[in-house]
Formats: sequence, C-alpha cells, structure tokens
Amino acid sequence: MNKIKEQILAIRATGRSNMFDVPMVQYIANEMHFYELVVYLEEEHRKGIHPLYSHRRNGGLTMWKEGTIGIPQKDGGYKAVHYWIKVYEEGDQFGINGGKISKLMLKLNGEVIANYDRGWDVEPATEEANLALCILLNEHN
Repeated sequence: MNKIKEQILAIRATGRSNMFDVPMVQYIANEMHFYELVVYLEEEHRKGIHPLYSHRRNGGLTMWKEGTIGIPQKDGGYKAVHYWIKVYEEGDQFGINGGKISKLMLKLNGEVIANYDRGWDVEPATEEANLALCILLNEHN
C-alpha cells in the first residue's frame, strides 16, 4: 500500500489532474508506468469505492466527506447534486472564505458545476451549485 500511496502523491505533485478525476489519474499513472496504481484504481472502482479519498489513515477516517443534496425545483421535484469535500478541524487561508473546506467538487448529472481546490477552478454558476454550496458552507465551514 505504501507504493500506491507514493505513486498517488507523485501524480498529485505533477499538478496535471484534479485528484477527483479517477480516469485521468489512472491515465497519468499508466503514462508514468505506475501499473500497481492503475490496477488498484480499477479494482477499487469496481467495488464502488472512490479509491483516492475513501480510504482510512492511521485507523481513522480521512477528512473527506461525500454525499448528495436534493435541490428543490419549482415543479415539486428535486435535482440531485453530488458533492465531495475535504474538511479540516480549523479554517485557514486555503479554505473557502477562510473556512474549513479546502477542497470541494459539485456534480449535477455527471457534470462538474463547481470545483474548489485551494481556489476556484470552476466557480458555481448555476442555482443548484450556489444552493448546494450554501448548504455545505453552513454545515461544514
């Protein structure tokens, strides 16, 4: 597992991909001849696990949280916004608005509608993205 962790860190250090993007990370791993990581990502994906953040560290859960927020629609239905956030115990300069959330991804129908990784890569531009962001900031920031 240490070798896989080293390979993940090496890919992250390249800055070539958002680490939420498992297919791209897998592609880069293949390019870099990190075949153990390629296989690991594929096997964990088949189990329904997001392999880059749902693991445990030192016996405890990571700071990553994942979930779905139902955004009410005018017709009485809901749109599901899926989120991934990394939450620290204390806010700092890299958190959203100086808060505890340092990384965030929001997806609607498989499309990224907001992405924050110590700064905005994709700013929330839809009503669903803004509402989901407000809910997460209220709950976790």
